[in-house]
Amino acid sequence: DAVNTLTLLFNEGLYEEVIAYGELLGERYKDRASYFEALVNLSLFYTKGKEKPLEPVKKALDKLYSLEPVFCGVNISKLTRDVEELIRKVEKRKEASRIKVEFVGGKRHKENLFKRLWKRLKGILSKFRRKNKDGYFAQGVLCTRSFRTPYISL
Repeated sequence: DAVNTLTLLFNEGLYEEVIAYGELLGERYKDRASYFEALVNLSLFYTKGKEKPLEPVKKALDKLYSLEPVFCGVNISKLTRDVEELIRKVEKRKEASRIKVEFVGGKRHKENLFKRLWKRLKGILSKFRRKNKDGYFAQGVLCTRSFRTPYISL
């Protein structure tokens, strides 16, 4: 899902990728464009360096106000509170903390993106290296039945 992918990129701190991908997704999915624009604006804030203007954050907050408390599995009400807290910190000239977007449902995305991708890759590779109990490779792991030729009896 596009919302989950963009949210995971944002949580990993890949803000330039969020800006590029979020703009594309906003054009593709018009019904979810306000969420994508909010994450793009927050990413603009984090990529600005030392000046950190508040305009993108306030635009993001306006976009978040237009969404429901739970939007596509994302906890928008907590994200809105975090953005409001970020604005207060920046106005008081305190250091801006990184915001993490939370999913509703608890344990869905506890591990980071790279760990999950690594586990998936290891699972695929283990299919090619499976061994029997005796230490020999399992017969037919690398080829399916369609590749085996039956004997021809005349």
